[in-house]
Amino acid sequence: MVEVTLNCLVVGEGNPFPVVIDAEKTVGILKDKIKEKKQDIITFDADKLDLYRVDGLTQNQQRQILFNGTPVDMSAKLLSDFDGSTTELAELSLISECFNAAEMNTRWKIHVLVVIPREMPPTGKRSIEELGEILDERLNKFFKDRDEKR
Repeated sequence: MVEVTLNCLVVGEGNPFPVVIDAEKTVGILKDKIKEKKQDIITFDADKLDLYRVDGLTQNQQRQILFNGTPVDMSAKLLSDFDGSTTELAELSLISECFNAAEMNTRWKIHVLVVIPREMPPTGKRSIEELGEILDERLNKFFKDRDEKR
């Protein structure tokens, strides 16, 4: 039994958290451990979570989240913002199959992005106003990008 520490982050939340798990356990068991750790925001069955391996996401000593070295506001990020840097983790895969030995236990690396399904509430902490602001920001960015392409 080789225990490893995987740093996880719920998409739309700002604080990563460690999960200690045996490297020969499955991603399904990792989902259960994540649910145990984040009971305040994950109030549904763990098997409804989607987990993604992510490359290039770290946290620095100032507690900033960085994507490929650039600071990002994770509370406003979506999974699609990391397109090309994520791989969905299959429920029956072993942790050791998803991460090589050098990656596991890497201190500042965020290993896993946790996605809460759309039909589930994203968090018990966000107000409707905050969600509206995020939506406004996304729509403004979309229209700005579209207009620049014309």
